[in-house]
Amino acid sequence: MSTAVTQINSLAGNIASLNQQIGAASTSGQTPNQMLDQLDNLVNQLSKYVSVQTVTQTNGTVDVFIGSGQALVSGGNAAQLTTIPGAYNPTQLDVGLKTSSGITNLTQQMT
Repeated sequence: MSTAVTQINSLAGNIASLNQQIGAASTSGQTPNQMLDQLDNLVNQLSKYVSVQTVTQTNGTVDVFIGSGQALVSGGNAAQLTTIPGAYNPTQLDVGLKTSSGITNLTQQMT
């Protein structure tokens, strides 16, 4: 479980970084096709770990939502997942999404 959380956090960070680069390229009038392909690849990799919904913005960046609509990547910002004691068995680890209001348990929504 911890390995999956680490991979998801890494992918989310890479998506956010690419979003920043794509946004900058779009602002300067460039069409960042290679970066857009990389972005698609990263989102596909992410979908192997968790249910993913995306919203493509007008500048080509992608916001990524997981679980039941929690934002994992918004523009150039990535939220972080963490492991937490299990809801039903504290000796097992669940996955939580860190937000400003606390941690949301996402274990049931992982693929």
